[in-house]
Amino acid sequence: AIGKYTIAKNGVFLATPVSAPGSQEIIILYEKILSQPIQLVAIVQDIATGDCSAEIAWNGRKEIIPLETLLWDRKLTALTKKGIIISSNGCKNVVSYFEECAKNNKEFKKSSSRNGWISKNEFVLGNEIIRGKEEEKIEYIGHSYVVSTKGNKAEWEKAMTFFKEDKDAALKIGASTISPFLRRMGINNFSVHSHGDSSRGKTSIGVAAMSIWGDWHALKNDWKSSQAGKECLAKEAGGLPLAFEESQRANPASVVQTVYDWGNGKPPAKARLVDGKIEQRKSEEMLGVIISTGEQAISSLATESGVSARLLEHHKKKMTGADIGYKIKEATESLMENFGHVGKDIVKIFMASEDSLIAEYKNFCATIKNKCAEKKLNEVE
Repeated sequence: AIGKYTIAKNGVFLATPVSAPGSQEIIILYEKILSQPIQLVAIVQDIATGDCSAEIAWNGRKEIIPLETLLWDRKLTALTKKGIIISSNGCKNVVSYFEECAKNNKEFKKSSSRNGWISKNEFVLGNEIIRGKEEEKIEYIGHSYVVSTKGNKAEWEKAMTFFKEDKDAALKIGASTISPFLRRMGINNFSVHSHGDSSRGKTSIGVAAMSIWGDWHALKNDWKSSQAGKECLAKEAGGLPLAFEESQRANPASVVQTVYDWGNGKPPAKARLVDGKIEQRKSEEMLGVIISTGEQAISSLATESGVSARLLEHHKKKMTGADIGYKIKEATESLMENFGHVGKDIVKIFMASEDSLIAEYKNFCATIKNKCAEKKLNEVE
């Protein structure tokens, strides 16, 4: 029992004591308010935003939903979508029941709805907070961008050696590695796009670059995704790289606009109608790198010169060598089964060496700037 509510195998009941007619005896009337024995088992607080959610459980199932869903009768329809029936006049009682659950709750959990930095010395990567050498398990409640680990690190390293001589692979793997640290290093967002005919290894290189952080199938996206979808994805990624494929299948103007907005770090401000009044919709900050493929150069679609300043492009040449097709396939398939083993290590290395890495980067930039002025750059630089 929780307060005046009783939880049974077949639902939740409101228990009301009443006097038996013509007697001093007290009897209990049980009114069914919920069709399932659902309970609020923990309050879950988002460490990035401070928002609270509720972990609910019933019949072996567990879900995390916004706390307000349970505490506002107009939002209880979210429960009916999960197959939980509310009695016809029980909404207020259901809200009261969950209020009692919240008051009696003794378990608080940390969660995050996004990856990335939450403070100067704390980084969320999936279901962990990284603090230097320390790690803390949390609940990850994001849906669009989910990092993960699978397989064997040695197998991942073996597969990655296949790409070490390819310049496009070096560019994208490097971009993926530094993506979460761009803002800390004073580098603007940028996109890396490789283009060319099919069967040149463009997707395989994308798989290699994203395997640092997780599963290619879970992290890749189509350029045809809506702008709202891309913004949601960017929010949950929190600076980790985004992967978009098949730019030729999307509206050219949309692709160009995304690359431009990404370089700026924010999409254009938009308005929405709220209670008859026009309000500005909050635009989510964009961080990190976009890793992109397509059959056509994005710069060729743009009419503004600013797009090229936010974009690194590379025409992918066909890989050559004995049994190259078989080797590409073998490496790619291995990376789809072995991934996510080094992302945490990379974050820890950056935390331990941030000042020296930034100093080294600034020295490198100064060297490149001087060589550029003297026209002494080599091909790699």
